[in-house]
Amino acid sequence: MDLGPNLSVTGSLVTILWLIAPRRERQEVTMLTFLRVGFLVMPPALILSIACMMLTSSP
Repeated sequence: MDLGPNLSVTGSLVTILWLIAPRRERQEVTMLTFLRVGFLVMPPALILSIACMMLTSSP
């Protein structure tokens, strides 16, 4: 799981492209809003991905 884009707006090209997409629809997503959502979504996603890896890996 790539955490960089969730922690930093400049973490990846896809993040920058994602921020451009709402602007085309005349909706503004600020960097602060993006970071807030990233901080809310990232911990559960990380925990879930680690749990899935633990359940599917062989001992």
